[in-house]
Amino acid sequence: MNNFLPGSGRTSGISDEMRLAGVAFEGDALVARFINGSKISVDLNRYPRLRQATPVQRNKWRLIGKGLGVHWENLDEDLSVENLLFASAKAAR
Repeated sequence: MNNFLPGSGRTSGISDEMRLAGVAFEGDALVARFINGSKISVDLNRYPRLRQATPVQRNKWRLIGKGLGVHWENLDEDLSVENLLFASAKAAR
């Protein structure tokens, strides 16, 4: 696991296998796909900007931090892997 993020001085507890490969939207959910082949689904109600966005706006995303997060420039929205995993775990309770 590489915990040092060059140039940021921050560390991440996310293993290399849990980096994002991409995101998609299915109904009222954001589906995050990871490079290890796993995926999680998070209700869009957790993310009002994404929930209110048009499909075109939602699909204009890019990975940031070598897959440690995802960014929507036009929506000024950033989600980290940690945030997505936390939201998914909380919803599963």
